[in-house]
Amino acid sequence: MNFKQILKSLLSQALNQSSESDDTNNSSSSGTKTPLMGTGKSKEGAKKQSKTKQVTQVAKELYNPVDVLTAIKQLGEKAMEAVKFCEEQETKREEIRAQRDREIEIIRAQREMIMTYLEKTFDERRMIFNKQFEILDNAVSKGDTELLATTLDSINQLATSSPFKSLLDLKAGSDALRPGSTIDI
Repeated sequence: MNFKQILKSLLSQALNQSSESDDTNNSSSSGTKTPLMGTGKSKEGAKKQSKTKQVTQVAKELYNPVDVLTAIKQLGEKAMEAVKFCEEQETKREEIRAQRDREIEIIRAQREMIMTYLEKTFDERRMIFNKQFEILDNAVSKGDTELLATTLDSINQLATSSPFKSLLDLKAGSDALRPGSTIDI
């Protein structure tokens, strides 16, 4: 909040307090409320006139040095509250940014770990497939049906196994390493 907003807020509070005290004074002094109907004035005109009276009343009350000092004191208190509030909000924003940065680093580390895992796993699988197909070619050229059947079975097992199943174990290990997590033994 800037100085104008704070001053406007204080003046509006003073007007509201003055309005409430005027309402209680008017209703207690006359005992009845005068209706706006029949006076020839619209409700908006009456409100505007009432606000003008209130501002005039507040201005008259501010000529009293005690009231001026009280208003300045209130202005200072409200300014300090606004400064404190802004500082608290900035601190909260900094904490949120720090938490965001930590989470982003965790996500990047997990991504790197998964990409490395997949790269190594598929490289390993490629090498195993290449070796098994070499053995298969040898078995075909030699006419060794037992070696051929064993090699085909091994190739089928490797093809049906998924490297992604191991990712679940990897994720569980990664989650266990997160700050604040507990490890069950």
